[in-house]
Amino acid sequence: MGVLTVRTDESEDNLIEEVKKKYNISTGTKALIFTAQKCLQLEKELAELKNDKRKLQQEVSDYRSASLNLLSGLSHLGKLTNKT
Repeated sequence: MGVLTVRTDESEDNLIEEVKKKYNISTGTKALIFTAQKCLQLEKELAELKNDKRKLQQEVSDYRSASLNLLSGLSHLGKLTNKT
């Protein structure tokens, strides 16, 4: 088990206190460890969400392309039926 000593200024103390109160954490060290863990978790979630967004954007692009192809096909079909 390690020992952690962190020298903070007043604004950092206030920030740590805010985290302690918000998440009902008893010590400043635990609050810092909690926020480090939370940061890593949120970075992972953000990466997953960005990946999901990229996939959805590709799907939208594919659907848009397919709908344009369908409209073009319908237009050609309409021209063929009007010629007879």
